[in-house]
Amino acid sequence: VDLGKTEALLPYSEQVPSESYRRGDRVRCFLLEVKPAGRGPQLIVSRSHIDFVAKLFELEVPEIAEGVVEIRGVVREPGDRTKIAVVSKDPAVDPVGACVGVKGSRVQAVVRELRGEKIDIIAWTNEPRTFIGEALSPAVIDKVGLKEEERSALVVVADQMLSLAIGKKGQNVRLAAKLTGWKIDIMGETEYDGVRSGEREREIDQAISRTQKEQQAQEQQVQRVMGSLEVLGITEELIQKLKDQGLDNVEKISQVPLGILSSVSDMGEEAAGNLIQQAHEALKPVEEVEKSSEVAENMPKAADNLPGEAEKSVSEDMPEAEPQLTESCGFTGDLEADSPPLQEESTSGEDSKPVEEESRPIEKDGPEGS
Repeated sequence: VDLGKTEALLPYSEQVPSESYRRGDRVRCFLLEVKPAGRGPQLIVSRSHIDFVAKLFELEVPEIAEGVVEIRGVVREPGDRTKIAVVSKDPAVDPVGACVGVKGSRVQAVVRELRGEKIDIIAWTNEPRTFIGEALSPAVIDKVGLKEEERSALVVVADQMLSLAIGKKGQNVRLAAKLTGWKIDIMGETEYDGVRSGEREREIDQAISRTQKEQQAQEQQVQRVMGSLEVLGITEELIQKLKDQGLDNVEKISQVPLGILSSVSDMGEEAAGNLIQQAHEALKPVEEVEKSSEVAENMPKAADNLPGEAEKSVSEDMPEAEPQLTESCGFTGDLEADSPPLQEESTSGEDSKPVEEESRPIEKDGPEGS
């Protein structure tokens, strides 16, 4: 490339694959590197570097040159698409509008220089759900779910928007992931509903299995308490005496009269009373298990009694499992606690006008009127 007083080298790796150059063409490039050489410094220029796009916007947008609007990130697949994230330091200046210009004049100048390369200008924000939704433009996003520890996001879009959100050969979602720094998985509404239904069924099965295991553990504890006198902390000799008299479990000990227990065990009434009290204390967990079992048996099985739509409505009221989906930048979906509340837009027209009721006094025609 002839720069006038010197020459620069435009390597093939720094060229845009879809562009072709002929002798005498005028090209605009980004100065990438200056290498020292024996005959003087060698200049390396580029047209595929991301900073080339940033410099073009700086030349076309005065707000960027003045520092009012800042470029926070640029990702690019040269010749196909570029995504650029901008933010304004002045609340009165719209960063996206400043880069687009009047009737798109500023961004069109950059597009012409890049020979038709598509450019998505995105408002940068530190709220990841909103930023991910904006980064996937031009697709419209319904729901965004995050896993903070893994920095991964699950995005749900309408079925007709799925191909647009993914892009040609995954280009759109790939650029959005690079721009945001999050791993992004995209799913259509139909597929998502099927997955959520399966997750709900697994949650219900796991809850039933967990309850059954807890009941089995409680029953085993009951059997140990009911069938063993060792839980009372008495000697083997006394246990054998009690078993010889037919008092072979804790329940019988708790029900035997004080005088009989004192006589058959050769212990005083005070010691026998303490033993009966210990038996009652040991049986408290058993009584609690029996009460909970009775309550569980008397509860109606709601899931079995729900036909069709009623079952569907109950399942929709169930809390969502991970990943939780949240609403951002106008998305519709399940809201987390830190998500902004939805604001309903007011509509204008005849239907939205308040109805003024005319008050009239009640006229009595006769004694029966009221």
